[in-house]
Amino acid sequence: SFGSEFVALRMAKEMGYLVSIPKVDFEINKFIFEFDVLSTNAQIEGIKQVMQIDTAFKVKSFFTRIKNTEKLPLSERLDYELLGQKLGFQNDLSWLNKYENQTVLGGLFYGEKSYSPYQNEVLTTLKVVDLFKKRQIFSDKQQQILRFLFELRKNNGWRNTYESARILEVLVDYFGEIKPEEKSFVTVKIGEKVETIRKFPAEFFVNATDSIQFKTQANPFFISVSQKVFVSNPEPVVKDFDVKTKLIAKSGQIQSGEIITLSVDISLSKLADYTMLEIPIPASCDYLLAGDSSDIRMKGTRADFAEKFKEKTNIYFKNLTAGSYHFEIDLVARFSGTFSLNPAKVELMYFPIFFGREGIKKVVVD
Repeated sequence: SFGSEFVALRMAKEMGYLVSIPKVDFEINKFIFEFDVLSTNAQIEGIKQVMQIDTAFKVKSFFTRIKNTEKLPLSERLDYELLGQKLGFQNDLSWLNKYENQTVLGGLFYGEKSYSPYQNEVLTTLKVVDLFKKRQIFSDKQQQILRFLFELRKNNGWRNTYESARILEVLVDYFGEIKPEEKSFVTVKIGEKVETIRKFPAEFFVNATDSIQFKTQANPFFISVSQKVFVSNPEPVVKDFDVKTKLIAKSGQIQSGEIITLSVDISLSKLADYTMLEIPIPASCDYLLAGDSSDIRMKGTRADFAEKFKEKTNIYFKNLTAGSYHFEIDLVARFSGTFSLNPAKVELMYFPIFFGREGIKKVVVD
């Protein structure tokens, strides 16, 4: 911290403030003497601070003495790589591949999702951008990373001021400065008809045979195109999500009047935002506790909201990280006969073309 304090005071003096700048020779000498017994992170931070104070300091000789960097947390190892790059070292970055993660919409980020203000998937991804940009290899993955940064923008902003400032630095580098008169419109050509859209979100319908062309001005946009069709005998779809359902009866075969459990398992390999799980209820069955969603049991996650309808239950999630999740709903089999269990489905609420579903099933109640 001695370096940060020194630099802050020096900047204040350059701006005209009356401050007293202390000598830090003792702190620097202590850092040099204790260098080899300091933690790896302390070595990295110490070198960065000394560089700001003493430009004649032989930094490279100390940098090469840093050991065990492969054991560092991702954020700290990126600090090490950025420092080495600044000093002219060009290490192999292939180790970063194992930290790559994707969102369902195709965004690319690095590290695990976290709400820590110091080490999270946003800040580590921005450090990777800095690392790639300096080596001119950012272009290979920039579209995916930019997509992730735009996906993060919710409720008219990013999570906090610091992350917003860092993200905007990246966007300005990529898009350049945007003039106020160029903001927020997109030109859409449907067949021969041309329309300019200035109010968002916008929705319109087109014929299946029409060609569609989009041209953006200044700002990037998310564009989703989807088509609805009625499928009389739906097959399972395992693409973005994997969904499995089954009815569990203590007696083995479902009996009329018996309490049974509708079990649903979903899995996904990519981060998904604003997701809805739709669980149809068989025609023979009714809820054990009608109107109350508190009896929906969940393993691996918590829902942001759930609601029961007569024919289905919907469960909503603001964020679903990659992994597997289990849900159970208690039902009562009211009538005997053979009935259909419509497919359970998971989809992105604002991009329903990203989905997964179970196939249609038969339910026999004795």
